[in-house]
Amino acid sequence: MAESIFRELVTSKGLQAQFEIDSAGTAGYHVGENPDERTIRVLVDNGIYHFSKARKVKATDLGYYDQILAMDLENQSDLSLLAQNESERDKIQLFRNFDPVQSMKQEVPDPYYGTMRNFVEVFEMLHRTSTAFLEKISKV
Repeated sequence: MAESIFRELVTSKGLQAQFEIDSAGTAGYHVGENPDERTIRVLVDNGIYHFSKARKVKATDLGYYDQILAMDLENQSDLSLLAQNESERDKIQLFRNFDPVQSMKQEVPDPYYGTMRNFVEVFEMLHRTSTAFLEKISKV
């Protein structure tokens, strides 16, 4: 969901030539699969029609990408273990560090076992955080 939202924001600002956007999981449970149907429904309801197939993160991703954003602390820890050096570890941040709505919780909750409302709430969180992240990195 986050990849699709960020891609749409970048495209709407005409910045797609400046970005290579990708997402991957730290576990291989759904490799090659489309997003959850509820994710697709929330995205389409919000005018977003790009969906990528799931893939597992590779150690080479950490050297390749400029920013690595983890959705939760467990993913952040898993990614840090893949890092080959301090430079790669420094690229890894929690996504919600960029959320303008500060909260005690720094993680993006996984709506998978929840209701449709949980997917909508996660969409709203991801959208505002993606917007703030794009604003921050566009100023650099």
